[in-house]
Amino acid sequence: MISLLRYKSILWALVLAQLISLDLSAQKIVLSNDREVLSISSDLFIFEDKDGEYTIMDVLDEKASLEFKKTNKKNPSFSFTASTIWCRFILVNETQKESFLEINPPILNEIVLYTVFDNNKIDSICRGSLYSNKKQEISANSYIFKLHPDAKSFYLKINTNTRLYINAKIGTDSAFLLNNSNTDLIKGSYGGILLMIFLYNLFLLFTSHDKVYFYYLLHLINSSISFLYLSGIGIEYIWSGYIWINKYIITVMSLGFIFPILFTINYLDTKIHSKKLHLGMIVSILALVIISIFDLSGQHMVSGKLLNTIGFLIIIFVIFSTVVIKNRGFKPAAPFLYAWMFYLVGIFIQVLQGMNVIPTIPFTSNAMLIGSMFEIMILSLAIGYKINYLRNKMQLSITGEKEAFKEKEYLISEQSEKLEVLTRKQSKEIHDKNLRLKQNNAEIIEKNGKIKKQNKKLLESNTLLENKSKIINEQHESLVFHKNNLEELIELRTFELEKTTRKAEEADRLKTSFLKNVSHEIRTPMNAIAGFASLLFDIDKEDKRHAYYVDIITKNTDDLLNLIDNIRELARIQTGSVKIKYVTFDPRKTFNALNDLFIEKMKEERKSFVSLKLSIPEDKDIKIKTDYNRFWQIVFHLIDNAVKYTEKGFVQFGYQINNSNDLEVIVKDTGKGIPKEKLDTVFDRFSKTEESKSKLYSGTGLGLSLVKGLVELMDGTVTIKTKTKEGSPSEASGTTFNVIFKNIITE
Repeated sequence: MISLLRYKSILWALVLAQLISLDLSAQKIVLSNDREVLSISSDLFIFEDKDGEYTIMDVLDEKASLEFKKTNKKNPSFSFTASTIWCRFILVNETQKESFLEINPPILNEIVLYTVFDNNKIDSICRGSLYSNKKQEISANSYIFKLHPDAKSFYLKINTNTRLYINAKIGTDSAFLLNNSNTDLIKGSYGGILLMIFLYNLFLLFTSHDKVYFYYLLHLINSSISFLYLSGIGIEYIWSGYIWINKYIITVMSLGFIFPILFTINYLDTKIHSKKLHLGMIVSILALVIISIFDLSGQHMVSGKLLNTIGFLIIIFVIFSTVVIKNRGFKPAAPFLYAWMFYLVGIFIQVLQGMNVIPTIPFTSNAMLIGSMFEIMILSLAIGYKINYLRNKMQLSITGEKEAFKEKEYLISEQSEKLEVLTRKQSKEIHDKNLRLKQNNAEIIEKNGKIKKQNKKLLESNTLLENKSKIINEQHESLVFHKNNLEELIELRTFELEKTTRKAEEADRLKTSFLKNVSHEIRTPMNAIAGFASLLFDIDKEDKRHAYYVDIITKNTDDLLNLIDNIRELARIQTGSVKIKYVTFDPRKTFNALNDLFIEKMKEERKSFVSLKLSIPEDKDIKIKTDYNRFWQIVFHLIDNAVKYTEKGFVQFGYQINNSNDLEVIVKDTGKGIPKEKLDTVFDRFSKTEESKSKLYSGTGLGLSLVKGLVELMDGTVTIKTKTKEGSPSEASGTTFNVIFKNIITE
């Protein structure tokens, strides 16, 4: 039998080795033309290490090798990810020249090429935007690795906090020089256009002194920095000695993005056309500053995602603002809108490419640069259009002012003649009216004298009435105040009387219920004792029933004694005659003993649908110093209460050490729960949550009262959490008691 198992193991190992050898042969990439640059991105076998824990030795393990999957994508893209990406390929170089590997894009932070030989020797080369790449064998804006002809296989390890996609190519040095010359020509053309537009607008700034050109030049600087970074020219040639620029490039691009916003504010005159839109521009600038702070604090991945999202939203907001201002009659907003639409389309395409919605090809990878080129050229033309528009508007305004001035002079002359005629006519009428007014004035003076005398009498009478009215108002306010006080006092006394009455009625009801419960609880074991004691007289000791009847009498006697002890204990707590006897003991043993006790008790009560769970820490041995008997009583009554009210499910109890280094006892059940209206009285004497006539749950209602009294006596606290089935029967219910004993742990 052992030899058969060994044979099967060897057979499976051979099959696995054969599968791995077939898989490795399928990974081989053949370079046969020394004038051709071969794209191998779709031929790579890729493994995503989400936690970044794998090393090259882990990756070379046979189990890990099975994790590599062929991508079949022209340019595998992972958007923004914190994972480490491993790529594997095997090269067969059929040319007579040295082969090289080119990796794009140049914004990747860290790329490590591991070369694995047949003797398990491993060489590694590191490139990336966070490393100096001056020692590359071929001068390029991308990352170049020389591939050893005797290598068994090659592994790439890529880490970056930028947008991650992989464009991998293999070829000879002559093939790369030819291929990169075409790419450099395109990038050089774009850079040349930027330089020409910059110099042209710099000349216009010095000649016109218009500040719109200044903000446009700042915008051009931002676009140039973005172009130099994304194309790799800046990383490789311009700031190659300053690695910190690549590390904090999100900060550079965020602060640079402020320049286009300032240009927008100045070009559209947002402060004049719309204060709300102007405030939105200021908020956009603050958002970019916050992104920079995130990047400077080391949150490069978060800041990159924020810039990708918020930058897109800012451009949408700029386009929206342009549309609003255009609809208000500002014509220069039209070409400004077209320029930003080109830029938006470019960013939208590149965002979709970064989210893996559209494939990664040269056009989608450089869509933002292409859109930016059109935007910059149109904005340059838009500035001239705005200046001409304002100049024409100013000329029309000057012409209109001249015509208005001539018309105003003619109107003044005409109105002066009419005013002179009217003035002479009105002067004569005024002279006649003055004569009549003098006559009327004498009569008015005489009548005023009489009115003054009458006013004086009326004033005296009015003063007297005001004094009387003031006295009456003061008396009325005093009466109203006393009336309100009296009503409030009556209402308060009535409420207190009703509250006291309800408390007295409830106390009387609880005492009556308690007496009934106690009477029932005493009568039940007494009847059993009396009944079975009488039966003992009629049977012999050798009879099997004799021992059974004695057990019943003993059990009922114990129940009766426990009931009397509980009543006496509660009375001693109320009178303050209970004294705490401190002893040191192990709570683990106590809880194990309680667990054994209740397992037997539940078997006797035939509660087979309820399971008992003990939860105590296994890794900590502690000692506590407190009253052992009181501690036992507290936990016993809580478990007994949980078992009593749980028909099915489980009762879980145990202890733990909380954050304050205090002992916390927890008793949890899946019973029917306690109604909300009963929570305030659950610890009161004689109180029971179930008061129905069915007597489904026996007891006097003293257990939880004893628990609360003993816990407070031992300087502890007890809390309760409960949930009842209020709706569907499928809802969970149950009750949890938490008792915290302070300062009792000794070691």
